[in-house]
Amino acid sequence: MVIMNIAACLKCKELTHVLEAILLLVRLSDGHQDVQKIIAFENAFDRSFNIIDVEGGVDGGIIVQDCLKLLTNLLAYNASNQVLFRETGFVPRLYKLFNVEGEIPPYAMEKRNNNLLMTLGVCRACIAPGGQGTPANQVIITPCLIHQQTLTYDTTARLLPQRNFSTSSRLGLLQHQRFWRPSGGI
Repeated sequence: MVIMNIAACLKCKELTHVLEAILLLVRLSDGHQDVQKIIAFENAFDRSFNIIDVEGGVDGGIIVQDCLKLLTNLLAYNASNQVLFRETGFVPRLYKLFNVEGEIPPYAMEKRNNNLLMTLGVCRACIAPGGQGTPANQVIITPCLIHQQTLTYDTTARLLPQRNFSTSSRLGLLQHQRFWRPSGGI
């Protein structure tokens, strides 16, 4: 009951309540599948994407990062949440986060890159090796062209190529490896 009340705070009009709810849900959902299910079925995916949209997508700040962390927690190794995410149409909303346009000042590029990497982390949570829902997730994620956007951002946003390649290979896109820059190591 308490978790449901916290999840309900994601739609509050008071920004401080929303921020605190996100942080609490991130902590509560980290590694606890039963809690993850409760949060997910309280419409957390939709509410998180709405917050991300209001905050400016991947150009948003720490609130966007917290929402992306929550999405990753809810999806990581949780087959029922992955089915809910996939079947209720949230993959296109995830894909939309990769569609950034326009130039941004150099000081904002790091923030955008971090948010794009965290968005890749959400993708990776759905396609973890050995995951029960990985094959079905690969089928739905690949047609949404997330890999094409990832390849594009490898050169335009200069994201870390190892993470991009890892995500791409999990999607079964090894045939695209010629597009990757040599890794510089991290």
